Amino acid sequence: MGKLRSPNHPTGTQFVASVLPGVEDLAKDEIIRRTKGRAGFLPSKRQDEHRVILDGDAGSFLQLRIVQAVHRAGSFEVKGPGSLMSEPMFPRVVRLIRSAIELTGDAAWDGLRFDAAGSDSETFRQFGQKLAAELGIPFRSSDGDLLITVRPAENGWEVMCRIGRRPLSTRPWRKADFRGALNATLAAAMVELSKPDQQDRFCNLMCGSGTIVVERLLRRGAKRVVGVDISSGLLAKAQANADGAGLGDRVELVEAAVADPKLADGSFDVVCADLPWGEAVGKRGTNANLYEQFFRTSHRILGSGGRLVALTLDTVSLDQVAEEITPLFKTVGMRVFNQRGYRSRCTLYERIS
Repeated sequence: MGKLRSPNHPTGTQFVASVLPGVEDLAKDEIIRRTKGRAGFLPSKRQDEHRVILDGDAGSFLQLRIVQAVHRAGSFEVKGPGSLMSEPMFPRVVRLIRSAIELTGDAAWDGLRFDAAGSDSETFRQFGQKLAAELGIPFRSSDGDLLITVRPAENGWEVMCRIGRRPLSTRPWRKADFRGALNATLAAAMVELSKPDQQDRFCNLMCGSGTIVVERLLRRGAKRVVGVDISSGLLAKAQANADGAGLGDRVELVEAAVADPKLADGSFDVVCADLPWGEAVGKRGTNANLYEQFFRTSHRILGSGGRLVALTLDTVSLDQVAEEITPLFKTVGMRVFNQRGYRSRCTLYERIS
C-alpha cells in the first residue's frame, strides 16, 4: 500500500486526482497499482479528490481509468490570485504548468483558461494574458483546453494544472457517442468491483454503446467477453468503440432482448449491467418488469457462485423486485456513485445455486 506521508514533510511532486464520490477507495487502489507503490497520499478535506505525492516518472497517471482527471498541483503563500503574477511566484507557476504540459506529451493546445471563482475578472484576464505570453499558448477564457485551477488553500492559494487536453474520463477510444452512455470511470469502477480475472467469462447485458465491455477488456484479459443489446444501432456503436480501443476482435456482440439473449445456461462467471432508468433509455413505468427479467436471465446464464454487478438510478423499481431477487442472488455489497447530483446505486450480488 502507498504510505501516508506527513503533510509537513512532503517529498516528491504533488498531484491532485479528481474522483467521483463513491469510488474513492477504488481510485486510490488504482493509483497505487499503476505507480507500483511509489505514490504517497496526503490528507484531503475533499471527498472528490486524492492528494498524491509521487517520486519519479508520473506518466502512469495518464493510464488511470477510475480517476476523472489528474492535476499537477502547487501551494503559494500569497494573499490573492493577483500576487501570483509577481516575483518570485510567477516563475514557479510557469514551471508548474510546463511540467503538466510535458507530462501530457505532444499536444497542440487550443488555449489556456481558468477554473476559479472570479475567472472573468480583470485580475484573471491580466494573469491569463501574462501566462499566454510566457507559454506561447493563447488565452481563451471560455474554451481553452489547458485548464488551470486557482483556489484558496490553507496558507494561501493553490494552483493546479490538468494533465491532458481532456479529462481522463473522456476516452480516446469512444468513436461513437450515445446520450445514455455510462461515464467511463464508473464503468471502470464496476469492472473493478466484479473482481476481474483472466479466466472470466464476462457478459454485459443491455450493453448499449459498449462502455462496460471496452473497460473490461482494457482492465485485464478474459476468456470470453460478450455484449448483448436489443438495438442493432447501439451494437454498431459498441463495435465502433471496441474497434477504437483496438479490441474489436475480442468482443462478441449479440442482438437480443434481455429476457431471451440466446445464451447457454451457466455459461458466464460475471454479469455487469448499467440498467436503464427512464431518462435517455427505458421508462420508469416498465422498469420493474425489465429488471425482473434481467435478474432471472442473469441467474440462468451465470454459473454457481457467479458474480453480478448492477447499477441504476431507478432504485424504486429495483426495490420493487427485491422479493423476486432474494431467491436468486444474495447481496454482498452496495455503494452509491454521485455524478453531478445524480446518485446511482451500484449493487454487488452473488448467485445462489
